[in-house]
Amino acid sequence: MFRHRMILILSVTTIGLSTARARTPRQVSMQQLSMPESMIYFLLRERTAGSTDQRADRERHLRLLRAHAHDKRRQVNGRWLTTRDFENHRKNFNALLREAQKHFRQATSKKKEPTHRERLAQSRHRAAGQTKLKQAADAWDDPLLRTFLLGAAALQAKDEGRAEGLFAQCIRDEPRVAAFYQGRARALMGLKRYSEAIRLFMQVLEMRPDSRYAVNMLQQALRDAPGANIDTPAFRDAKQMLEARPKTNAKPSRRAETMTYWLLPGKELRTGADELPTPPMDRLLVRQAIATPVAEHVLMVDSRILKDADEVLVRIDPKTFAPVKVRKSSRRNKDDDTSMALLPVPEYTFTPRSILIGDPKPDDAPTVHTVNTHAEMGSTPRRQPVRIGTNETGYTTEPAPALANGESAGIILTDGGKLAGVVVRDLDVTKDDPGETVFVSHDLENLLKGIKKLSRPSRRQQQTITPKDAPGDVFLVHAVRGERLSEE
Repeated sequence: MFRHRMILILSVTTIGLSTARARTPRQVSMQQLSMPESMIYFLLRERTAGSTDQRADRERHLRLLRAHAHDKRRQVNGRWLTTRDFENHRKNFNALLREAQKHFRQATSKKKEPTHRERLAQSRHRAAGQTKLKQAADAWDDPLLRTFLLGAAALQAKDEGRAEGLFAQCIRDEPRVAAFYQGRARALMGLKRYSEAIRLFMQVLEMRPDSRYAVNMLQQALRDAPGANIDTPAFRDAKQMLEARPKTNAKPSRRAETMTYWLLPGKELRTGADELPTPPMDRLLVRQAIATPVAEHVLMVDSRILKDADEVLVRIDPKTFAPVKVRKSSRRNKDDDTSMALLPVPEYTFTPRSILIGDPKPDDAPTVHTVNTHAEMGSTPRRQPVRIGTNETGYTTEPAPALANGESAGIILTDGGKLAGVVVRDLDVTKDDPGETVFVSHDLENLLKGIKKLSRPSRRQQQTITPKDAPGDVFLVHAVRGERLSEE
């Protein structure tokens, strides 16, 4: 059985200046991709190119990749891993953790004053336990989570310099995970780089504002920083951030103070002093789509990337993330068939796109905005001028198709910034030519009926949120899915 979790993340970055060509060249090599679906999309785009022999070879490759997609295989470091491979490696990880715990238990003396020989034996067991933790981390299949676990093992071994570099690499590879910032901040505290650490703990709290553990981390960092730091900008900003939060009488328990809570997407993993976190997923995947504002606090986005979302973040800039809760009412309207959904973002004020009334005219000069569905295929948004025409089955684009295989729903805007419609392409990798459908303004009426309800902030939001401006016509939405692979 194939189980997964999905964590949604909004990346609010204005992409109006991006003018990628209609058929952008492949941004990555096949060896860099992990999902057979991503490779299939690229091969379908290139299907008619090349000689007869090249096309025949491409067809053979397509058949093989479709079999891999059916079997839920994933490419890791050039090898195709099966669900059994992931299960076996996880069992190996857990076995090494158990061996580490045996050594750590033997490293703890029950005597108040152990002998010199006993202290030496305890030191050997502690070193052996740390080695086992490192081996366990190194046994994890996914390169990103392996680096994260190696960083956690380095922290446990008090090697803050190595840990800082490993967590920094995690942030570069995937900047949407609070636990990566948390780990780097802890390493920086050990290196006595207090201002940098405090800034990172502030980012953790921005990404997980409802987590009492994120609050505790920042409070503890301020307590641990020497007095010489109280007049630094980072210290003052952190105090203001905490003072601006709603007051609460909740205090961490003594047990919570001795544990580490790793803030992975959709999950808070509790670990003790001599333990590693055990991720609930085998790997992290990222889907993405273009969104456009249809109300001051509401974006319209491809609903297919919202499926099973656990966590939503709005990326304001490369270093600032704000969370968004996805309501059930933001899902697709049962009377709507456009594959689009409405997403409330109460923390930010957008300039909504007005709906173009009637069919687009030639001088409206519409442009479709789209992006690859899988982020591993490349995250550069693409713009293409189009015309909206009609045929016997409905609306169409010229040129057609407007979207390439594997691109998420495209937003069609006029030069004047009006929403002319959306274009949706089937993402089924078993189809050679899945086709696409164009929806214009009157097709969006059922979907947009939900705007008023979604635009209304809750009483708590009215009391605690001061919205910030987020200018732009279109925004990039990232959906991070934690994937768990199993044969059961």
